[in-house]
Amino acid sequence: MTDWNLYRAQFSALDLPHARKVAEILNAHDILVDYRPHAGIRISPHFCNTPDEIDRVIAQIERLQAEGSWRRRSASRSGGRPS
Repeated sequence: MTDWNLYRAQFSALDLPHARKVAEILNAHDILVDYRPHAGIRISPHFCNTPDEIDRVIAQIERLQAEGSWRRRSASRSGGRPS
């Protein structure tokens, strides 16, 4: 397990492919993040977050990217056409 205490900051931004759609999915699953254009997914780990919670966010982002789950959300918002 990563010692996230070494990496805590006011926020971290992950500039990923399809970051806006991934952020929407995370928020829909009660993982509160923000999307910032030209910066990506903004995560704000804080002293009240446990290392397990931080690991969960990273694992969910990795899963969504690997599975392409953002495609389903994209298609459902554009009448069946991936955007």
